[in-house]
Amino acid sequence: MCKKKIKRSVPEALKEKAVAFCRANYESTPKREMPEIEISFRLGKGDSDGTEKGSDTPKTQQNAARLFAVEDFVRAQQEQSFAYQLFRVIDKKGLSDTEVYKKAHIDRRLFSKLKRDKYSPSKKTVFSLMLALELSTEEGKELLQKAGFCFNRSCIDDLIVLYCIENGIYDIFTVNALLDALGYKPLYY
Repeated sequence: MCKKKIKRSVPEALKEKAVAFCRANYESTPKREMPEIEISFRLGKGDSDGTEKGSDTPKTQQNAARLFAVEDFVRAQQEQSFAYQLFRVIDKKGLSDTEVYKKAHIDRRLFSKLKRDKYSPSKKTVFSLMLALELSTEEGKELLQKAGFCFNRSCIDDLIVLYCIENGIYDIFTVNALLDALGYKPLYY
């Protein structure tokens, strides 16, 4: 089955508004080096200080306490997965899975992987889903965050998608035409 590529022209007014929006929101961020972090404790029984393995020394008890503290912290901070958030939104909107992946122009098998929570989507896949679900800016930011992304104000194609969402332009063909007209890769090929 061969998919036809549909070329759409973008009205100049829309193109100019998107360019103005991108210029107003573009941030040039300097690159900073992350400081190196070193974890100085070992987990498990016995340490390099000469204690025997299996002995219940204060150091071993400290290490075990640190391990439990880390596990407690992770459990307390962990949020719902991208898949959980995606399908919660789909159910809330009353859409079927088929409607969503067809409207987002995502392959059924890829969508199935997302559903099983065994796949980390690309940013463009999340953008396509945001448009298909017609999410608000806040809902879109939350879905992006669940996938490990954010709108990057230093990235023009992110700003173009943000512009479209803020202005209620959810038609993926129009968004792709706008990206193409401004010299950026479309959300799908």
